[in-house]
Amino acid sequence: MADPVPPQPADGVARTGDYLSFHAALRPQATALIADGRSLSFAELRDRARFAASALAQAGIGPGGFVCVEWTGLLDHMPLVLALESLGAASASFLPDAAAQDHAEMLAHADLVLSDRPLAGAARRTMGIATLGAGLKAAGDPPKPPIDPASVYRMVTSSGTTGAPKVIAITLGQTERRLDVIQWMVGFSAASRFVHCMPYTFQGAQFQASACLRAGGIGIHVGLSELWDGLAEKNATHTAVLPFHFTMLQADETLLALPEGLTITSYGGAIPEPVRARFRQARPDIRLFETYATNELGTIAVRLTDGSYQCCPGSEVQIVDGDHRPLPPGAEGIVRIRKTGMVPGYIYNARASAEKFRDGWFYPGDVGVKPDAALFRILGREDSLINVGGVKFSADEHERVLTALPEIADACLLSRPNAKGENEIWVAVVSAAEMPFDTLADLVSTALPDLIGTINILTVNQIPRTTSGKVQRQAVLDALNRREG
Repeated sequence: MADPVPPQPADGVARTGDYLSFHAALRPQATALIADGRSLSFAELRDRARFAASALAQAGIGPGGFVCVEWTGLLDHMPLVLALESLGAASASFLPDAAAQDHAEMLAHADLVLSDRPLAGAARRTMGIATLGAGLKAAGDPPKPPIDPASVYRMVTSSGTTGAPKVIAITLGQTERRLDVIQWMVGFSAASRFVHCMPYTFQGAQFQASACLRAGGIGIHVGLSELWDGLAEKNATHTAVLPFHFTMLQADETLLALPEGLTITSYGGAIPEPVRARFRQARPDIRLFETYATNELGTIAVRLTDGSYQCCPGSEVQIVDGDHRPLPPGAEGIVRIRKTGMVPGYIYNARASAEKFRDGWFYPGDVGVKPDAALFRILGREDSLINVGGVKFSADEHERVLTALPEIADACLLSRPNAKGENEIWVAVVSAAEMPFDTLADLVSTALPDLIGTINILTVNQIPRTTSGKVQRQAVLDALNRREG
């Protein structure tokens, strides 16, 4: 006998699992997830989530609990996130090869860590993902607690847009508001095929996948090297990427082969202008949403073709001076934001909360300007504004110029005092092709304006970045200091 069709969740706050049950009852054999050559139907995904919830409940996880889940693949991960949500417990995702400090605080506070390997820093219990149900007899569905908008759904590590990792707690109510904005922006449906390469440590991917699942669409995970070719092969309708992914889109045949009418959402900063211009000229049919977003607030605004940003519903951006006073239109200053779905601060870190959250506003560390009441522009980051001999400029802006060159895979600008105590410009460069150092240095020097003075070149294998794609400038400076002594 077929399962009864549950009522479709009403507007307000609902669990993603409720949407899953609805689609599983209506279309049990329809595909929900695809990864690594395997797939799960909506009915199979629902059943896996039910079994995981039963096993986790028998392991003592219930309302208010917190479990860290190692990313081992989409088909393992999504059922566990859904199971924890149904139990009223919070989930957090972490990568097996991530730096220990990126998730140490979450591991130390978790009630349970799901991982198939031993982990240092996990203060409480660890259970293997592959053997989650071993020795536990499924005893039917555990009771679902009433939906509480204030209950924590996800625990997320954030750099606070810069600095050391901090932990934020995103509630069910805040999640609902963020999913509302995603759905308003990209419009998932039962015909959607969301293809992505990022793990769920990146919240843009996790929330978009949840929005697609709620609409009855298919979530498809591919490897990074398969991303652009995979969009055509998997008949993608939607994808979510980081700006540096566009530097991989070099071949004209790949660009032209992208599915017609594809919707691309980009997180983590602006796409270099030459790259964007080439993309839009070649594929004007593709919807490209360059978002301004943070883990603390979700999606805030979308970039327009002239480089300015327009706020999404529920977002408000102000430009203020050093005393937090709003500045008039056209004046450059510090960006602050408030919106529905934002968190009030960090957990475990009151000092960082006081620095980044003030009077209901979040300060992301950006410098910007509002030409009028409706639009704003980001000029750079407070910590990336470089002062050399009284000349101030944005490192971000010049990094975008360099990474738009086909010969340069990645770049980081920073300043470092010389023996006389005078700031000098250093450029750390990841070359996209083998070339003599002098040729690379000439290329960089030609691309950058003369007014920034003498340029020192440092070749590296990789530029350290946060999970959202932002350059970890201090880490590059530390490496330079070690090399230069």
